[in-house]
Amino acid sequence: MIPRTFTAGMLALLALISLLGASSAGAQTYTVTDLGSLGTYETFAFAVNDSSRVAGYSYVPLVPGPGFTRHAFLWQKGQMQDLGLLPGGTYSWGTDINEVGQVSGFADDVNIYGRPTVYRNGAMEDLGLTTTLGGESRGINNLTEIAGYFVTNTYGTHATYWSDATSFVDLTTATAGTAGVAEDLNDHTQLVGWSHGAPCGAFIYPRGALWEDPGTGWTVTDLAPVSGHCMSHAWDINDAGLVVGESGAFSGVAVKWQKSALGVWQVATLGSLGGTASLADAVNNRSQIVGQAQIAGGANHAFLWQCGSMIDLNSRIPASSGWVLTAATGINDLGQIVGYGKLNGGNYRGFLLKPGAEICCKAAAVPVDDQP
Repeated sequence: MIPRTFTAGMLALLALISLLGASSAGAQTYTVTDLGSLGTYETFAFAVNDSSRVAGYSYVPLVPGPGFTRHAFLWQKGQMQDLGLLPGGTYSWGTDINEVGQVSGFADDVNIYGRPTVYRNGAMEDLGLTTTLGGESRGINNLTEIAGYFVTNTYGTHATYWSDATSFVDLTTATAGTAGVAEDLNDHTQLVGWSHGAPCGAFIYPRGALWEDPGTGWTVTDLAPVSGHCMSHAWDINDAGLVVGESGAFSGVAVKWQKSALGVWQVATLGSLGGTASLADAVNNRSQIVGQAQIAGGANHAFLWQCGSMIDLNSRIPASSGWVLTAATGINDLGQIVGYGKLNGGNYRGFLLKPGAEICCKAAAVPVDDQP
């Protein structure tokens, strides 16, 4: 209940709260850090942990040349470390990072097939996938469990779960599916991605999927698209079970899925930045969501969604920074955001955004760490 009598001090405080909290992130600004590169070329950042360590890939010259290739990196304290290659390989990617700095990803081998990998104990490790057509590690949690997929000998894709204890589990076969990809997972071993097999009109489309094992075997939950859409794709899940991704007809729109009080999964759109297409890529344990969305005219801009609003992150960095932030791909529990964009009109570069003072709809200002 709002009291009807205020002191002057209370009025001033409420005015400040209104300015800071009405759109929650309205007064929130960020410093932006260029993550650099492994050469002089493009860099793409995909994930950040709570120690401000970042994973992604950067282009380097192909040896022997000519041309370029991609190397997975781990960025920390202002330095970018090349995570290297598998023996005989030519490229590697970093896709996700957990709190101890282990990096999931993939790299090719002498047979030129992608191999699911994890960088740990100072080395890139091939996870030992036995199929001959390769696969990828897409996400890693703090239990060193991995979500991903592999390519079957008939060129299908199957969602997979990996751990040191189990090695690879074919989630698609285990849940009687026909195809799928697991994109990420939380610390409760709930994996999300897409599973093929839901009819819509004359065709069969991918649908968002959540896999888990309650102790009686693996199950899959259909994460339905928005009404009127045929396709959905889940990209991330936090420890509370909030799932984010996209729902689409001809182009996708950013959505979130969460259970109602009655345990029913519900989907909701996240809004727009003025264009028609958007995608929610990552969510933290404070339910802050990041991704990319078209602005009027069609260009993609990085966004933050919180407290019911989608915010163009380009409006929250210094106007003189030279950056156009194209996509936000990861967010940690401190509200720090990574992604990629163009700096001074040049090549794509990975960035790290740090909030100066974060105003959240459920909390007061939260100081951020000052690690470089």
